[in-house]
Amino acid sequence: MGTYFDGGTNWSAGWGRFVNGKDLGHLRFGDATGDKKADLFVYELPNGKVSVRTNMGTYFNGGTTMITLP
Repeated sequence: MGTYFDGGTNWSAGWGRFVNGKDLGHLRFGDATGDKKADLFVYELPNGKVSVRTNMGTYFNGGTTMITLP
């Protein structure tokens, strides 16, 4: 905030089963859209779908499937 840190924001609430990558898949964050906001990349197991959920400021959108890996 300039001179202090705010209380933080939990961006991945409800995604706990993806965190360790052994249950439902993997989560990664990166700027897919170039807007300097962290977007959510989701790799789903066992179907291999990789989707990007765009950071809309206060929520992530429903996602767009980018590719399905074998």
